[in-house]
Amino acid sequence: MIDMIFHHKFPDGFECSIDLTGIIWIRYPEKDWERPCMKLCYDVIKTRNLVIAKYVLSKSCEIQGIDEVWDRASMYI
Repeated sequence: MIDMIFHHKFPDGFECSIDLTGIIWIRYPEKDWERPCMKLCYDVIKTRNLVIAKYVLSKSCEIQGIDEVWDRASMYI
């Protein structure tokens, strides 16, 4: 299991988390945790809840603290 600073489980069983380094993880019901690209994570979370998706993206960028990550992420919203 990954060390998380944020975790949310949706009513459909889908889960999302942010680890200590700011990486976004997602998990579909009955599957293992995976960490695809930030854009894919944001899009998948956004289909379930826009507010949570924006929080996860923003918190991930804040933790990573890299200007290029912020710049790239700002194009998703």
